[in-house]
Amino acid sequence: MKRTPFIAMMVLLFSLFTGFAHAEPATININTADIETLASLNGIGQSKAEAIVAYRDANGPFQSSNDLTNVKGIGERTVEKNAERLTVESRYSGSGRLPLPAPKSPATTPPVFRARRLPIKSPGNYQGPALLLWLRETIIIASDGTMVDPIKVYPAKPSKVYFYGTCLVDMFYPDAGMAGIQLLEREGIQVIYPEDQTCCGQPAYTSGYHDEARAVAHAQLGLFPEDWPIVVPSGSCGGMMRKHYPALFKDTSDEVAAAEIAGRVWELTDFLVNVCHIKLDDLGEPTTVAMHTSCSARREMGVAEVGPKLLGQLKNVNLVEQVRAEECCGFGGTFAVRHPEISGAMVSEKVDTLVDTGAKEFVTTDCGCLMNIAGYAEKNQKPVTGQHILSFLWERTSSGGEQS
Repeated sequence: MKRTPFIAMMVLLFSLFTGFAHAEPATININTADIETLASLNGIGQSKAEAIVAYRDANGPFQSSNDLTNVKGIGERTVEKNAERLTVESRYSGSGRLPLPAPKSPATTPPVFRARRLPIKSPGNYQGPALLLWLRETIIIASDGTMVDPIKVYPAKPSKVYFYGTCLVDMFYPDAGMAGIQLLEREGIQVIYPEDQTCCGQPAYTSGYHDEARAVAHAQLGLFPEDWPIVVPSGSCGGMMRKHYPALFKDTSDEVAAAEIAGRVWELTDFLVNVCHIKLDDLGEPTTVAMHTSCSARREMGVAEVGPKLLGQLKNVNLVEQVRAEECCGFGGTFAVRHPEISGAMVSEKVDTLVDTGAKEFVTTDCGCLMNIAGYAEKNQKPVTGQHILSFLWERTSSGGEQS
């Protein structure tokens, strides 16, 4: 009986000894481990664990434990000390083999890689400049309906264009529309203004009412039967027609017609610079102006550099740049109505940045931005006024004998 405690103790100690002797540290899969787990590795700690996760997120799974040396602050010695604990098993199979990259969902695949060409018209019907225009019109449409511009190809200067006036030009700034027409006519281009044109459908579309937007946009599709370019004095409306019509009419009987129209739409200042190659002779007095480019003109139509190019031709105009020039003015169509507090704060900041330039006048390519910024400035007695860039250009370059 006296020997039993001794024997039991010896058995317990033996068990503990052999258990410790054969226990192995838990392995860590560096492709799936979180920061806390990685920090438990010898010589890693919190900051290096965070660096490992950041590297993994940016570059994908590690192919071997030695790849840890690509992480800043982790050397070969640290990897060697942890070699027995490190694995790079697949998070799916546990086989030790890296998984094949998961196919990207349609929502995340870059549209240019999923693009398809719509049959616009047969090139056999065209020759010379018209053939170049056909090549431009054979646009690439992503499978989600979005139009993409892998390469911007401008048509040759045409003899005629369609002019799409937009609602705001029609109702509030007709001088901008007339100035655009006069600039085109001075370049030797005949301007056709379809009298039945109405809204492009953007207010309904951006508010989520796609059926209603489609009904409004449908009325525009038959207004441009000839293969002439369609010029728009607005990046916003131009962006709607060029970028969103294909998606709006995808899988409908108007899909091809909408894509054809979209392929011929150009923002007017872009058209003047890159198709007409306009040369301006400044007849005005010296002045300083700032420029505001709308979000749609900048991000959808890609014409942020065009306005400054036009103004740069005017020898008596000093163009000053506002800080954070790419920021929205807060208009956004119905956004300003639905979120007036946010919109008001945004336009207040935009006006302050324009005033800070020292310019007494700003110009813009979009009437919505013009109305928003100039309206706020006038109401709050800020020392800056606004004008559409087309009106500004025509006033400074038209002689006394020209119609104004």
